[in-house]
Amino acid sequence: MLTLNRPGFAVTAVSALVFSACGPAGMSDDERTKPPTNNTTQQVISDPQRVKESLRVAAEVRDAIELLGLLPDYTCGDSRSTFLGRAVGNVSIEVACVTVTTESEATADVVRLRFSDQCRAKGHVVSGDAVVRVSGGEDRLEIEAELQGLNVDGRVLTGKAGYGTCGDEKRYWGAASGTLEDGTQYRVDMRVGVRQGLPVIGGTTLILDGSAELRRGDLVDGVQFTGLEYEVGEHTPKSGTIEVFTHDMHTVKFTFSPLLWKLNQVTVQHDGGAEATSPVP
Repeated sequence: MLTLNRPGFAVTAVSALVFSACGPAGMSDDERTKPPTNNTTQQVISDPQRVKESLRVAAEVRDAIELLGLLPDYTCGDSRSTFLGRAVGNVSIEVACVTVTTESEATADVVRLRFSDQCRAKGHVVSGDAVVRVSGGEDRLEIEAELQGLNVDGRVLTGKAGYGTCGDEKRYWGAASGTLEDGTQYRVDMRVGVRQGLPVIGGTTLILDGSAELRRGDLVDGVQFTGLEYEVGEHTPKSGTIEVFTHDMHTVKFTFSPLLWKLNQVTVQHDGGAEATSPVP
């Protein structure tokens, strides 16, 4: 069983188990040697790539939100300058390999973060520059992080993330667009919930809801993310669903759920038909 400590391993492992759950592993030797003869067979074979792409796109927003967590919480009634002072201090203390500078614009203050090579932050290896714009203050604070070009775990982020907050109320969002390694173009928009765990033993959980578009030339697949739940630092979801609406009018649904401690499972369903379930390491 693989130990999943990098995003690439995570999506590859999920792809492999979906492939075995839905197609070739369940075929006889004779069936494996036959070429595809209909759209259903073609659909099954393309599932691993679809779930891999969907998780890869979701990771753009998830990683951006996790890095946004370097900034402290805003307390209602504080001035923007007070928050900025705390932000600079908190980031410098928590991550020694980040250089933090601030500057003022007409309608906002800017926090610039420069991560040195191989800098470790929030469970990731990060390098490059990020810009965080902070506006509002006292009644409500709006924060937007521009992370395009930041190198995270060996890949370049394409997204941005932010939130509006006052006290315990937070509304996170994330968005990204770009091109995957195989040339597939994507666009993703997410709403992100944050759940704090129990003191000492509990971790922070991110819950992603939103949609994405995957485009290969003139062919477009739609993706819907519902309640996709990650522990911060983990690279595969422990619960939630991904539904892929393919350009050829099929629906593929991937449902993640916990199985044992640190072991989850995924159930795959095509066009509302029979389900197949396999563990996700």
